[in-house]
Amino acid sequence: MQSDRKQRLETFVRSLVRDEMLRQQSPWEGVPDVPSALDSERVVLGAMILGEPAPESVREDDFHVGSHRIIFAALKELGKTDLILLADHLRRPAEGTNRTVLDQIGGPAYLASLTEGIPRGVVLGPHAAILRRKRRLREIMAVCLQATSDCRNGEDPEAILLSILVGCREAGAQ
Repeated sequence: MQSDRKQRLETFVRSLVRDEMLRQQSPWEGVPDVPSALDSERVVLGAMILGEPAPESVREDDFHVGSHRIIFAALKELGKTDLILLADHLRRPAEGTNRTVLDQIGGPAYLASLTEGIPRGVVLGPHAAILRRKRRLREIMAVCLQATSDCRNGEDPEAILLSILVGCREAGAQ
């Protein structure tokens, strides 16, 4: 009984630590209602870990969660891989800490959890499209947030309007 309670507490604490690490790696920390598709992020990463090729249209910044960007970059770098090789690759030291990158993203258990419920041969195209759409929405939000800041700072209205047009055009072109 005591052992079970201790194990549940340790699991709970690990999940809190992992959740906090993931939040710290997001450039959108503190911004409410940021467009994201965490389920699609997990499907794409899980399928890649299980051997599916990365959709060509998916980019690292399509992922909202910082740890997912790290995992995606590692998967692209490694090419065809598996969970063991990926975990080994991520055991490199993280910058500015005495921890590994693997520890920072949640450990081997988190990597393994990405593959849970992912069927072999999953169709990734629709998930890639969802990720692209959410990234574009985040880019438009970034343009709007910058414009809001510029307005508060009393910047030139014409320059603000031009930066909005250019920023939204760039987000739309990608």
